Amino acid sequence: MVTRLTLGLTLGLTLGLTAHDALAQDRVAGTVVAVQGDTLVVELGDEPAVAEGTVLTAWRQLPSRRGDAAYRKTGAWFEIARLTVLSVGDGIAVVQRSGEPSIPVPLGLDETGADPSLVHVGDRVRTTGAVAARPVSVRVTFAGDDLYRPQDVGLSAPGADHLKNWLRGLRSMQGPIVVEVHARLEELGGEAPDLSRSMSADEDAPFGPTPGSPVVPVDGLRAEEPLPQPPPEGDEVLVVAGAGPRGTVDAWHYLDPVTLALRRGEAVAGPLASKLGLREAQIQVRVVPRGAPASYPDAPGHDRAGDQVRILASGMDWSEPPPLQPPKPKKDEEKDEEDKPKRRLLERPPLLTSTLPGGES
Repeated sequence: MVTRLTLGLTLGLTLGLTAHDALAQDRVAGTVVAVQGDTLVVELGDEPAVAEGTVLTAWRQLPSRRGDAAYRKTGAWFEIARLTVLSVGDGIAVVQRSGEPSIPVPLGLDETGADPSLVHVGDRVRTTGAVAARPVSVRVTFAGDDLYRPQDVGLSAPGADHLKNWLRGLRSMQGPIVVEVHARLEELGGEAPDLSRSMSADEDAPFGPTPGSPVVPVDGLRAEEPLPQPPPEGDEVLVVAGAGPRGTVDAWHYLDPVTLALRRGEAVAGPLASKLGLREAQIQVRVVPRGAPASYPDAPGHDRAGDQVRILASGMDWSEPPPLQPPKPKKDEEKDEEDKPKRRLLERPPLLTSTLPGGES
């Protein structure tokens, strides 16, 4: 009985290891197919979990497999370089050299004469599963009613101060930069509530991440918008009622909601471009027409009943700006003015005299 059990376990382990080895052998490694400086193109083969930012390892077998000698068929594999994936699709990845091997390749070992410090076409690639630094999509969200009032085409005075205070903490922003206005338009009808978003907003309400809670965004904060709807036609009407005081005219200016939202986005793009030292044309402004929602919880950054203004970029350096210093009391300012030495306007400046040869001055 013991013998049968031992034989069964041995046979099972042997078959398991054999199946594992077969799976490992069936997994085809990636191959470098093109090289342009430090940028390479790799056919990924069967390498799993390769995405933007994934770290790969390039390998080369040395000595080269050539001839009938046993050692030539079982050459050692040496690490050549570390590679970081820039983009991936359809089994092809564009990668960039980002690190050196942990053990340098011995010089002169490769009989082909290929430079061991460079990655060459034909080198094999395996994934490490690690993720290096990668581009991060950035989204800055403002509530529309924090920037403008219903009757304003541009920023209101409090809205301009609000944007200015946020810009004080902005050091840099990587492009492309887009100012996107999500306009809630009654002309488009109602938008059905999304229960998954409402539950996600409840988890993040009412103040967003709190001390001791995770800062990873919840699902609804990054959720995609519903299907787009056809926007209303463009329309602009100027009504001139009559003469106003001192040579002015009384006029009312009406804009369709999409054009109005576009003007409001341009009012945000102007100060942003000035802060970053860019031309306004380098910041794209666009409008996303949305229907009026039935009901949404009021959570920061989530879908809400009002408009949203979003700034989209591929990177940003921002930190909390220091609070503004309170202005001095008026009495102190008057006292400072009194303490300053005042020059009498009727007093002539002293003449500079000098005695010249011959007694002239």
